[in-house]
Amino acid sequence: MLPRDATDAYLASAGHGLDIVFDVDLGQLVQGHHVIARGIDLGREVEVQRWQQERNERLAAKRTLDVDVNGAGFGLSRRILSEKDLEVVGSQLLESELHYEFVPGLLPERQGEPFYWYWMLQVSDDIGTPYADSNNGTRGPSTGGPATHATRDLGARVPDEATRLLIAITPASDWFPQDPWVRELEIDLRLRTVISAK
Repeated sequence: MLPRDATDAYLASAGHGLDIVFDVDLGQLVQGHHVIARGIDLGREVEVQRWQQERNERLAAKRTLDVDVNGAGFGLSRRILSEKDLEVVGSQLLESELHYEFVPGLLPERQGEPFYWYWMLQVSDDIGTPYADSNNGTRGPSTGGPATHATRDLGARVPDEATRLLIAITPASDWFPQDPWVRELEIDLRLRTVISAK
């Protein structure tokens, strides 16, 4: 299996590590690319600056996000942040997230194909925590190479009381893998290891 260089480089630049580390080839969930699950960040507490709190409040009030899937992307605005904007006003817990890699890396020539790389996951645990299935996350740029690092929000913060986590996996839309793929990943949260990949 390909070394975890893309994930390690990302984690080094972010200044934190994974809480649960594993390397599982989930299969060719995206045409031409295997998805290699590298581990889970259970979430951590981060400082919130005033501008972030105000943005979070605006988004919570709106409750929707308009996305142009035809390639124009998100609307962006720019402002210069003042000292007051940068003042730390609290903290928040980040959601738990899966870290993974596309192998080989995503290619720049496919950037015009919206969401061709977008495989899905659905999460549950042994205590019935409600996990959202919005499948938000981030991914590295489409520059090719051996691997592209990416993350996927699990849909909630995994509670300390949970002992098992089940991740159901669906390939990208309009794509059915030729080879077998992992449909379910089961993780023992106490042992911090994958106990089943089927």
